Amino acid sequence: MALKPRIANVPMVEKNGYCVNGLLEAIEQIEEGESEFGRAGFKFMFGCDGSQKRIVLSVFTGDAVNFEKYASTAKGKEDFNKLTKICLKMGLFTVEELKSSEAFPELDPMIGRKVRFKLTKKKFLNQIDLDTLEVVDQ
Repeated sequence: MALKPRIANVPMVEKNGYCVNGLLEAIEQIEEGESEFGRAGFKFMFGCDGSQKRIVLSVFTGDAVNFEKYASTAKGKEDFNKLTKICLKMGLFTVEELKSSEAFPELDPMIGRKVRFKLTKKKFLNQIDLDTLEVVDQ
């Protein structure tokens, strides 16, 4: 039997750097102890076109939104936690609404929304740059 390598499935990217046909495909709730991090949270699955087939990129977050920013050592600036940032970018609420609200809206309305985002490399893996996440289906 002949040994043949397969062709890599890489994300399709437009000239402006955004992935092609981005979509928030699903959100899974992760119970405490089920993740490698050992804490509860959410797994957001964003899809985009790949050179061979559709690619799904996962973003793991905690389970708490927070209107206060924290000092991010990676970027050297203050930023929201991942869950808060995704919700803000997806238009689920504004910072003002978050500060004044006691009840948090459900995440389900975000599923199926068309989005665009750029990718960044971290340890040789493509990851979504949440700073570039935008809803495009409005």
